[in-house]
Amino acid sequence: MGVKLRERELKSGRKSLYLDVYHKGKRNYEFLDLYLVNDRKKDKETIRTAEAIRSKREVELYNNQYDFEPKKEESQFFTDFIKTIGEDFEEKGNRNVNSVLAHINEYDKGGVNFEDINANWLTGFKKYLLSKVKQNTARTYFLILRSILNKANSRGIINGNPIYKFDIDNIPKDPPKIEFLSDKEIEKLWKTDIKNGEVKRAFLFSAYTGLRLSDIEGLKWDDIHEMKDHRQVSIQQKKTKELIHIPLSEKAEKAIKTKKRLKDQVFDITPTSVAYWLPKWAKKAKVNKHLHFHMARHTFATRLLQKGANIHEVSKLLGHSSVSSTEKYLHLVDADKKKAVDLL
Repeated sequence: MGVKLRERELKSGRKSLYLDVYHKGKRNYEFLDLYLVNDRKKDKETIRTAEAIRSKREVELYNNQYDFEPKKEESQFFTDFIKTIGEDFEEKGNRNVNSVLAHINEYDKGGVNFEDINANWLTGFKKYLLSKVKQNTARTYFLILRSILNKANSRGIINGNPIYKFDIDNIPKDPPKIEFLSDKEIEKLWKTDIKNGEVKRAFLFSAYTGLRLSDIEGLKWDDIHEMKDHRQVSIQQKKTKELIHIPLSEKAEKAIKTKKRLKDQVFDITPTSVAYWLPKWAKKAKVNKHLHFHMARHTFATRLLQKGANIHEVSKLLGHSSVSSTEKYLHLVDADKKKAVDLL
């Protein structure tokens, strides 16, 4: 039995103070909403306040006055815990924790204790989320919720994770939305110039080779090899580490024909410059689509299938490990066939 004052370093540099309470074989945490801010005078006063609370809790514990199990009316214990660990998630690049917290507060305005998180609560929260956000987003939020509860379990706040009794897979994924450019739209882009010609050439080269942005960025002139009757790109994909060989068509050659070989790299682009210039280019070319670089890869795959290419060959050109990864483009081609028949 005992009450210890502990601190947890946050991403901001501050340290959060909390009480670690151990009683009758069970552990509980009380978050004090007190922080050390690297100011000697202020931190000294904060620690004095925290120690006073710790001493009080210890006396209450010995006198059986401290309510070890958090009361329902105290509420917000679960949401306070989410606030405390929020920065842990942000450090790992997950910035959706605050969104999850906002939805929990909106769904259960009376406040949520860990003991409230059961199958009924999870079912209700799922219905709420599906009425507010898309299926994929709801699924993502539930996965974050599972991670939060895993952290609580690892710290001894709860025994087990109730969400494992709840089948997350019953939240179906939205079918992937794949956008590609038609022949007419590609032609519009060819005819429209922008100040950053590198972005234009790189995008069009990708539309005729299927290379991802990461591979386009790293592409060197030495990766382009002379064959008997054509040239081809031979590279190891950055994402999959697979070695691929892509013959260059006339249009692919055209995209790099006017490029001066000042550096080893074929294209001098960055993700930032690409994200900035593509929407401006689309607007100027009157292409009414949200242009993003991966659309070039979608366009390459879809146009090949539209023109009768074998799906196995397309899969090899894309560097997919299996044909199943390429099959997602087939329904786009089938939809085009349906439109053509409807014209009759």
